[in-house]
Amino acid sequence: MIISAALLLSVIAIDPPRACAAAAPDSLPIKEWKVPWEKTRPRDPSVDKDGRVWFVGQTGHYIGVLDPKSGDIKKYDLEEGNNPHSQIIDKDGYVWYSGNTSGHIGRLDPKTGEIKKYPIPDPSIRDPHTMVFDKNGDIWFTAQNSGAVGRFSPKTGKYDVVKTASGAKPYGIVLDSNGRPYFDEFGTNKIGTIDRRRWRSRSTRCLTSALGRVVLP
Repeated sequence: MIISAALLLSVIAIDPPRACAAAAPDSLPIKEWKVPWEKTRPRDPSVDKDGRVWFVGQTGHYIGVLDPKSGDIKKYDLEEGNNPHSQIIDKDGYVWYSGNTSGHIGRLDPKTGEIKKYPIPDPSIRDPHTMVFDKNGDIWFTAQNSGAVGRFSPKTGKYDVVKTASGAKPYGIVLDSNGRPYFDEFGTNKIGTIDRRRWRSRSTRCLTSALGRVVLP
């Protein structure tokens, strides 16, 4: 058994598997599609049920969509000053985007091109960015520089917002299987969550301390 193991190790050292060498990352081809609007910072793609790839042009103030089959790219213009950060697609095919410098969440109807805006009532919250749907169809989001985590109901148009501690800078957000949100805090080097039943923001590094007040418009 000892001799066999030694021989095996010798073979591995002398003749590494060719399959591993063939899978070198720099040998894998990357298919790309040129976004025709230069220096518009395309970002945060998502795929709809038809396989089309949606994205936003943050500095170009638009929503774009790529058809990978044909290579066609279409643009839906937003108002100047929107600076959309991200977009997500609901079950009905509507595209929801976050107006990162204009304090609103908006909805695009791809069939008609109609855009409807839902301003955040609190004027201090100007930069919604990352968004995610929960199982009820509500949109959870973070606002980094405004220091807030929020929930928006597309059905009622209502916003519920939690202000985080000063300097927390919440960014990015995901939901677990029970619908509990988790988000990063750039400014304080923490991960935060919210008890949806009590609307209290708390850090996983200090579970007993609330980070902020509740703002219910």
